[in-house]
Amino acid sequence: MKLLLPDYDYKFPDGSAEIRDKVLYFYRPGAFDDVMYQLTYMIFGKKECYFCHRPFLDLNEPYSPDSIYVTQTTLDHLYSQTRGGSTITNNLRPTCSRCNALKGKMCEDEFRQYLEIMQSTDSQKAMLLEEFRQECDEREKRWKKGEYEYLPVDWFTQDQIQNIYASIWIREPLGAEFYRKEKILRKLKFLPFVVVVTRNRFLLSGFNTIMIAKKHHISKVRVMVLENTEYHGFPISKEESIIVWYSPRFLFL
Repeated sequence: MKLLLPDYDYKFPDGSAEIRDKVLYFYRPGAFDDVMYQLTYMIFGKKECYFCHRPFLDLNEPYSPDSIYVTQTTLDHLYSQTRGGSTITNNLRPTCSRCNALKGKMCEDEFRQYLEIMQSTDSQKAMLLEEFRQECDEREKRWKKGEYEYLPVDWFTQDQIQNIYASIWIREPLGAEFYRKEKILRKLKFLPFVVVVTRNRFLLSGFNTIMIAKKHHISKVRVMVLENTEYHGFPISKEESIIVWYSPRFLFL
């Protein structure tokens, strides 16, 4: 899949990444999340909430009851991280803290349906809301059984991925995040999380997911290849890098 990028060249001041000729080059993959957050604001701005469309208030502008203070600006995952939604620009939008909190783990379509019901003056509003919640609960149950997919299937590669590389800078000790994800694996019996790599197969996100897959002998993990990104950091050559995954069966689930 292609990562959503601004249509102009840009170099991050801290030297972590650079957009050049519609390709995002990473020089420090450990800054992946920060780069995604900054790019999302560059693409979508901080003018208004993506869902309720109330404008964010510039602190230099006079107060308006229809505006939201800029300090309430958040970035929301359209597909929840708890369901495998990655921190990429395609999945992030600027929202107000109220909409972010209301949305919870609902996907975008579910949340828009919820807002439509809540704004309705229909006498059957309570019944519609109960039906909506039952539908959401049913989808959740099917997802937990592996019978339903929230994420767009075209986000993941169906090609066989043998090697995934990581520079020494992306290595991290196993901590709370690792054990949180491992607990989810035990509960669901499958890994909902996604591994994100560049087109030259360097790891951008999903180190803990790979470590969990190795520990529990899971040979199939969902992989997202960002075809318009490359890793050009240190070490430059794959020979100098650490292979964090090698398996001829590392396939799309």
